[in-house]
Amino acid sequence: MTLNARRWLITLALTAIVGCGGRGGDGSRWVPEDAQVALVAPSVEGLRGQLTTMLAGVEGLSGALDLLEARVGLDLRTREGLEATGIDPEQSLSLFA
Repeated sequence: MTLNARRWLITLALTAIVGCGGRGGDGSRWVPEDAQVALVAPSVEGLRGQLTTMLAGVEGLSGALDLLEARVGLDLRTREGLEATGIDPEQSLSLFA
């Protein structure tokens, strides 16, 4: 895994994660105006699916989800993994820094 990929994963893990009340709510309402970077997903399940597909297609990053699970105990590979961690897959999500 490249240094940039590791930095990206560490930044993602350290980014404030805010649940956005109500299923499929507008996650952008939680992002402060002075945020430099923001990612808003209408559902955690949708984001999980897209992230899994993207990482599978990038050489050297296929083990990134395994690393995330080993480091922080979050399994993004399956819907069941999210639910086992206590995350509602239908909930919207905001990440910002």
